[in-house]
Amino acid sequence: MEKLDATGRPIPGPDGKPLTEEQEVTVPAFKVVSVFDVSQTEGREIPDIAVDELTGSVERYQDFFTALERTSPVPIAFEDIESGAHGYYHLEEKRIAIDKGMSELQTLKTAIHEIAHATLHAIDKDATPEELADRPDRRTREVQAESVAYAVCQHYELDTSDYSFGYVAGWSSGKELSELKASLETIRATANDLITKIDGHLAQLQQEREAQQEQAPPIWNGLDGLINDKPFMPGATPEQQANALMDFAERDGQRLGNEERRLIVDYANVIRDYHKVADLINELCEDGYELQHGGVDIAVKMRVEREIAEAPPILLDPDAEPLVTVIWSESADLRDGEQMPLSQADAVFKALDDAMKDEPGYDKTKFRIDFTMNGKADNYEGRQDFGDGDGSLIEHIQGYHEHYAQDESWKNHVLHHEGPEAWEADKAERDMILGEFIPYLKLHCNLSAMEREAQRPLQSGETLPPEQTAYFNAVLDYVRQCRPLLNQGQYQLPEPPHLADFDVELQEYKAHVMDEIQREAAAAGMTVEEYAANGYEPAAPPEAAQANETPESPAPETPEQAEPTAPPLTELEKKAVEIAKGYENLPLQDRIDVIARTFGCTTGKIETSPCRGKWRGTSDISIRFDNGASLAIGNYRTPKAKTVKVQSECVNAVLVRYNPEIVQATKEAAVAALLRKEVTDNAIAAEKGLKPYTFLNVELHDGADNKSGYMGWYYVTLP
Repeated sequence: MEKLDATGRPIPGPDGKPLTEEQEVTVPAFKVVSVFDVSQTEGREIPDIAVDELTGSVERYQDFFTALERTSPVPIAFEDIESGAHGYYHLEEKRIAIDKGMSELQTLKTAIHEIAHATLHAIDKDATPEELADRPDRRTREVQAESVAYAVCQHYELDTSDYSFGYVAGWSSGKELSELKASLETIRATANDLITKIDGHLAQLQQEREAQQEQAPPIWNGLDGLINDKPFMPGATPEQQANALMDFAERDGQRLGNEERRLIVDYANVIRDYHKVADLINELCEDGYELQHGGVDIAVKMRVEREIAEAPPILLDPDAEPLVTVIWSESADLRDGEQMPLSQADAVFKALDDAMKDEPGYDKTKFRIDFTMNGKADNYEGRQDFGDGDGSLIEHIQGYHEHYAQDESWKNHVLHHEGPEAWEADKAERDMILGEFIPYLKLHCNLSAMEREAQRPLQSGETLPPEQTAYFNAVLDYVRQCRPLLNQGQYQLPEPPHLADFDVELQEYKAHVMDEIQREAAAAGMTVEEYAANGYEPAAPPEAAQANETPESPAPETPEQAEPTAPPLTELEKKAVEIAKGYENLPLQDRIDVIARTFGCTTGKIETSPCRGKWRGTSDISIRFDNGASLAIGNYRTPKAKTVKVQSECVNAVLVRYNPEIVQATKEAAVAALLRKEVTDNAIAAEKGLKPYTFLNVELHDGADNKSGYMGWYYVTLP
């Protein structure tokens, strides 16, 4: 090496060239440390191409990873990669993504692999086709990247051979490893360049740490004097309390590393005891481990994470709506640790997702839902990426599990790596989430919507009629009654209150109708129950009953005794009756939908409307279509009008006139008759010197204007 003077400049020799000397150089080494024996671990293996994921922790891991971040030509970030890949380099966005939750050794190896891709295989968007033609094929690119990663890791005494050898072999086209042989110089040069840069950044990190130690804050005296067994920031979230404690601890200078701060916040959000959080901050500040060694103390991290995992779920009021906690979020509109009721979170997540649809990238948000289901406290964790088009929180959860429930590649992955029992368990869990958990969440949101709608008028300050005030208060009582039922697993909730139940005039009308029914039943010598069971008709007299039981046929009526015969049906009327019979066996709603389609609608519903005046005690029956138009189909005494039997009979009668087939047949018959009439009329007009007319078409008035009152009539169009 060149010999340097005190100022760092080369010392020239007699010949004018710099003098050289031999120096011993220390190469940084990063020892792999086993944290768990395989027998002590559990969980799904991460999918890969042909080899198992590397395991083990690395001494000074945080320093090494920070050096890689500074070495990389593009930003590096962690994310949940659901495809099973350990990482990827995004060609268009110029960024590297690394899967969360991998071992430290696998994370470092993957980061170097992706940095090699970013260094060697980036594409210039302005490159010509000729320049792109020289780009290596996929096999060669993967062999180069993994070989560079292996060489760099070997330099720092990180053994990745168990993974890298299999990976390179898997991507090579044959046993000769032609891609590797053709790339040896590229691999050597790239690995050497990366090692030089990493060494430089490691040395820089060491200098920064030494400078921090020279400016070390005063001796740590702890947080005990801040709390003194008094309430600390009442009303603040656990994360806000933790951040305030950390800020106080570092008021004289930095004592915690970023990884230690994240660990403290995670601990605070779950443990929710600021005394314990203060104890952890005391411990980490006193040790100063991350500032000295570049990473959190592995033993402390393991202990804290174990305590987090074993912590009981948040104690909710068993009668309360589920609670959503934002664990962390990239959205500026959410705070880490922020909490809100499920219904509010559902609407907020949808609004944030809609707002990001036209923006580049996504705002990732990790959340937890704490709830009481079937009488037991539980929680659900997930992550929604705002801007991905998933919609509300509940829509995101439902869409996520519907996707994986139907994804054959996921099924094959689970079967291959974990076996049939694991797949059955996976399927059962998703069936429970889609079949029970999602409806449970939606019912809670429905109750909250009812609660908001009732609270709004009550809190508006307006003067409400007494029946409305009573109704809205009854709705609030209903919601308070239903939430604990729902949390105990009762999903068939009671019928909610209706405004009509509090209408004084309507209640008087109901009392009047009941009085009529009681008098009619008494006149018929029947109880109200018997009268209702008989269709609100008097019982048949005994003579009529005996006549019905007599097997003998009555004597044929003479012509003088016979009732006047109805006029015979036309061919069109006969056809209408036959067509209507084809619909009689359909469910009532399906028959209503047939009538709705006749009027250009999709569906409809039966409505009954009590009459007034001389018609008091009866109700009109109509079909209200989805376009708002209404078709009258009958009028009966109110008790009968509300029975399915009478409503079904009315619908069947209407089907004879209004179904798409008979309307079309009617139009065709009418057109033929009107064309003949046109010829006759115009001949008469010609004789009298009148202007002839031209017939155009026959149409059915579908009532869309909802004004003329001629709905269901046919009309003729003329020029």
